[in-house]
Amino acid sequence: MMADLTIAVSEAVFAKTLEVVVANFGFDVSGGGDFGDFGARYDGRLVLKGGSLELRDDGTIRLRELDARWDKLELTLGVRLSDTSLGGGPVDLPGGGTIHLPGVTLFSRDPGVVFTVELAPFVKHELSLVGSPLIQHFEPGVTPIGKHCQDLHTALKIDDTTPQWRIFCDPQTIDFDLFDFADTVGDLFEQAFTDALDKLLPPGLLHDLILKAIGSVADLLRTLLDIPDDLSEWLSDLFNVSLGVFNLILQFVADFFGTCISFYQLDDPFPMLPKTKETTTETTVELPAVTVPIQNLSAIVNDVELVVTADIGGVS
Repeated sequence: MMADLTIAVSEAVFAKTLEVVVANFGFDVSGGGDFGDFGARYDGRLVLKGGSLELRDDGTIRLRELDARWDKLELTLGVRLSDTSLGGGPVDLPGGGTIHLPGVTLFSRDPGVVFTVELAPFVKHELSLVGSPLIQHFEPGVTPIGKHCQDLHTALKIDDTTPQWRIFCDPQTIDFDLFDFADTVGDLFEQAFTDALDKLLPPGLLHDLILKAIGSVADLLRTLLDIPDDLSEWLSDLFNVSLGVFNLILQFVADFFGTCISFYQLDDPFPMLPKTKETTTETTVELPAVTVPIQNLSAIVNDVELVVTADIGGVS
């Protein structure tokens, strides 16, 4: 049986929607964990740039080569150090003479050393996905809408006050690059740790003596955090596995395209004729809009367009 209503949505319409989505996309993510010898917290905002959309003859929609960049990605590490007490006392100076140094306790707070680094310039990703059309019914006041979705709906001029059938791109596969930090991030980390450690040490000669006893600050950092030779690899594993940020991004992308952003909306009931007024010499009569309920929707993709078909119920 032939459907009562057939609508074709071109690839250009999808592409325009993607442009607006990319321009307004932003994923704010934060969290942390305790790993014994150190604690870690992160705070970041991920945005998208570029990308393209393709309707395919296998019934799928492909989004590809979207550049994912961090507007900010701050990582704060709190490194635990054992209390170190220096009893003070007389110290013979190389040029002759003696000075008396006061006793001091180092690293008594927990964590002992805290420092923050901005990692956004050192990592980038690329996002691609393949999805299928997914039809959902939206009911104002019933269907949940997140704040981020509301902002995007405003940008896309999607009406959240009207019952609608909405067609989403439900991701079947998502390809998102793992965190892979540039090697130069190691120097940044070591300098940030050195600066934070330096601020905790007492000034003067005692400061220099403690640094001499510590030796290499970089080696101390690697020992405390159990970091292998490649610090950038350790940092990538921290975000990909230990902190779980990679999986959070995948889940957000799946929910974002599968439940937040619809590429086509159809009011239900569907307006067949708008509200009108008929005026005679004696009176004006306002005629209500003619609407029909929409049933049995289907959505099929080919390499040219999305074809939406539906049946019409009784006129109201």
